Amino acid sequence: MSEFSTPSSESNPSGRLSLEERSLQSLDWPRVIEALVERAATGMGEELCRDLSLLADIDEAREALSEVAEMLGLLEESAAPSVGGVVDMRAEVTAVSKGTILEGSSLLSIAHCLEALDRLKTQLLAAAERAPLLYRRTTSIQAHPDLAAWLIGSFDPRGELSASTYPQLSSLRGAKAKLHNRIRGTLDGLKGQERFGEALQDDFVAMRNDRYVVPLKASEKRQGFGIVHDTSGSGQTVFVEPLEIVEMNNELKMADAELRAEELRILRDLSERVALIAWDLSESLKAAAAIDLVLAKAKLGLDLEATVFSLSAEPGMDLRQARHPILVLQGEDVIANDLQLGSDRRALVLSGPNTGGKTISLKTLGLAALFARAAIPFPVDEGSTIGWCPGVLTDIGDAQDVREGLSTFSGHVLCLIEIFQSLSSSPPGSLVLIDEIAVGTDPVQGAALGRAVLESLLDAGVLLATTTHYPELKALSSTDERFVNARVEFDEGAGAPTYRVSVGRPGSSHALDIAARVGLGESVLKLARSFLGQTAADVEKLLSGLESETAQARDAREAAIQDREAAAAELERALAERDELKRRSRSLESDLRAEFEREVRGYRDSVRGAMKQLRERADEAAAERARQRINEGARTVRERLGEEAHGPGGDAVSLEDVILGARVRVATLGKEGVVVDLPDRKGRLHIEVDGLRIRAAVGDLERARPKAKNDPSAASKGKKGKKGKKGKKGKGSQPMMRPETDGVAAGCDGAFRSIDNTLDLRGERVDEALDRVERFLDECYLKDRPHAFILHGLGTGALRSAIRKELRSSAYVESWQAGTRSQGGEGITVIELKGS
Repeated sequence: MSEFSTPSSESNPSGRLSLEERSLQSLDWPRVIEALVERAATGMGEELCRDLSLLADIDEAREALSEVAEMLGLLEESAAPSVGGVVDMRAEVTAVSKGTILEGSSLLSIAHCLEALDRLKTQLLAAAERAPLLYRRTTSIQAHPDLAAWLIGSFDPRGELSASTYPQLSSLRGAKAKLHNRIRGTLDGLKGQERFGEALQDDFVAMRNDRYVVPLKASEKRQGFGIVHDTSGSGQTVFVEPLEIVEMNNELKMADAELRAEELRILRDLSERVALIAWDLSESLKAAAAIDLVLAKAKLGLDLEATVFSLSAEPGMDLRQARHPILVLQGEDVIANDLQLGSDRRALVLSGPNTGGKTISLKTLGLAALFARAAIPFPVDEGSTIGWCPGVLTDIGDAQDVREGLSTFSGHVLCLIEIFQSLSSSPPGSLVLIDEIAVGTDPVQGAALGRAVLESLLDAGVLLATTTHYPELKALSSTDERFVNARVEFDEGAGAPTYRVSVGRPGSSHALDIAARVGLGESVLKLARSFLGQTAADVEKLLSGLESETAQARDAREAAIQDREAAAAELERALAERDELKRRSRSLESDLRAEFEREVRGYRDSVRGAMKQLRERADEAAAERARQRINEGARTVRERLGEEAHGPGGDAVSLEDVILGARVRVATLGKEGVVVDLPDRKGRLHIEVDGLRIRAAVGDLERARPKAKNDPSAASKGKKGKKGKKGKKGKGSQPMMRPETDGVAAGCDGAFRSIDNTLDLRGERVDEALDRVERFLDECYLKDRPHAFILHGLGTGALRSAIRKELRSSAYVESWQAGTRSQGGEGITVIELKGS
């Protein structure tokens, strides 16, 4: 649990907030909580966000931050789980566990909630490899889909108990409907009688105490028409049950009681079924709410354009391009700043003009520490580190309290006393933020007091940041290496602060410049300058000059960065043009090779004609010698052309070049193999590589490179090509054994399904699914998995049939069968793979 949580009005009935609560409020932490609540999707998630506690253990915070990082990744991929439909059923769960019979609407809500929990678990199962920590949370989710289906099937679309599921209700409801019709028919007959018709106050039928009555004139109530059940507000009408329908009303009451008893019996049975899983449902709801909290944190991080920072056990801050999160959420154009605090320089003294952003910088440091404790991404750039701070204590804002007679200075002193008291009982490493330390009193004494407080706080082992206008405090960094100066910059030309923080030098207060900017008269300002001591005036002038030089240096650096980025972009364009030229060159070379091949074939035809003439002249030996010389020359030219075009690679293979038994090179693998079947209509075929059959496209193939005569691997590879890897026989050598029937191997029943050996094809088209099946089996076989699972669902059965037909011809499959009930039933196919 946390050392302190978000403050509430009930936490301190006296109305005075504690130091920790005031610290959170001064840093606008309640606004962060509200932003988190707005991004929760469930009522239970909103509760967890509103009651969010700051974590007290760094390992717990790191794990929580890793969960948020996983969720952020899923959000960016549009693959985040949905908790929609998970509603707060805790009251119903508690009631049913105590024996309460739930109404039909509550039972239906529980059923839909169970369905939503099942969807949530399935979604996280699909993302388990990318989000293992989130998936681990689903171990607490027991969705009981069978019970959900039974509950939903127990009710019709109107929310009433289904007569098709419970046929006995149909006969009871039918008998009740017949009684209603009989009574209405009898009443219609009575109203048609003259005596009865004259007594009617109005022509309608009403119900009183679940009995049919008719409205009669009050003056007729003693005429013996029947039993009076009620009177109108005006007293002019009485509602009478005619004697003719008393018995039928009795029968209706009995039929209604019998129907209600049967419905109650069914609701009791359904409630008892829910009671059996009450504990599971309660734990599932807790897990779903926790996932919703992680999702809300990730959504907030996404809206803040935040980064999952590095969380260090050492107190310190290295915030790169940090932005105040509340300003970001408000859509402000926030100036990002680098802010550092570390083990050596543990105190940051921030100076500069008023309204320049000093307090915002303090709050940014404080919120960074709180975001780390809450495991929420913070708006900083990659590479940022936030140290673990066990406490965040602040003295920010006006501490004046009229009720207690406190001046501004007294209020600040009282707050400092509380800070020292809190630190005396807490571990070192807390972050203390003080805005305008020792303000509101004599400057000389205030500066002395401020220095004493800062040094004492550092001696207590804290990280410290303060804002000040005291020159004595700005000079501390020159005598105490624990201090580092920083300033918010001021644009001399515009006469306004830039809100940029620069570390290393103190800043001028620019009080007179700002006073002039907001309209104070020049005569007053001139008089003020005359009162300013020469030393102080020189210091202000020096600081202003340094700021001006720094601004010029920054502008020059930004110009250099822009030039460098422009050069990088130009280099990227040049590289792209080079790649395009290479592509065009390869295309041109391919065209030239094709043209060369056509010319060679033409020459060969001419030579055949010449050889035919030579044979006819009975000089066959000369003809054979000519043919050999021509073929040798053509082969030499072709190989030379191939080497020039592809270097160490081979020529591309066209569709017409593919023949059974041809040796080719698979470019994507960098290995050679043998063609074992002809391409299909999509240009895909199988290649035997090292004894293993691989599926490839014709466009991925090249002509095999010729083996050098002195290559020692040529002969050995030729021998290995007959067998390949031991035990793995390809189609090019000995045919693999394939199942003759859909026989079931005993090993399939006990096969265990996991993420790695399961392929989910639900919703896929048949052609795409079959391609994925083959690649999946390749992978499983290479990894020596004994079993594989293909999840295709039930649907129309077309996908299941196509997959199982493909399995009958697969060289990897020893046998297959439909999944057992525990494995998934007919919606999944279990495959036993051939052993390696």
